[in-house]
Amino acid sequence: MTSPVLSLEENGIFFGRATSAVSEDAKEIDEKLAMIRCELASTRSVGWRDLQIKKQLRSTLQEANCDGWDGMGAKRFSPEALVQAVRLINVLPTWVPAPECTVDPDGEIGLDWFSEKNEVLSVSVGTDGRVSYAGRFGLGRVHGSEYLVDELPEPILANLRRLLSSSRESLAA
Repeated sequence: MTSPVLSLEENGIFFGRATSAVSEDAKEIDEKLAMIRCELASTRSVGWRDLQIKKQLRSTLQEANCDGWDGMGAKRFSPEALVQAVRLINVLPTWVPAPECTVDPDGEIGLDWFSEKNEVLSVSVGTDGRVSYAGRFGLGRVHGSEYLVDELPEPILANLRRLLSSSRESLAA
């Protein structure tokens, strides 16, 4: 597996590659996708979202850079969880807005999305690529765990669609 390149510098590369590709063809496709990601990052729509995520992550990680950062014994953010969170952010569709970034008390990285109707989808990314999620959609609740491989797990994608479509519906009303 290739590890992602991660820089939280203002002008640094934010998202690099993260793949389990092993064949030469797969590696070539990954290289081309990386070039496309770089091109997308230079656009106003996608680049702006990624800049938002980068700034939020930087600020959040500075705050959670030592054990007990919350005054209640929370663990320092896990660098391994950060790598996995970057992998997840890399596979977010371009139509997904920037999430709120948090550090959970156990050191995992949290990504939260909210709708105009006070609905929420929270995703927590662990050190081993386990992605736990919980959502509240009106009276309905969802939760579960998936593993991040090379694409966004389907239940998370489906719940993002659900959350964001209800947000669009409330704006149209």
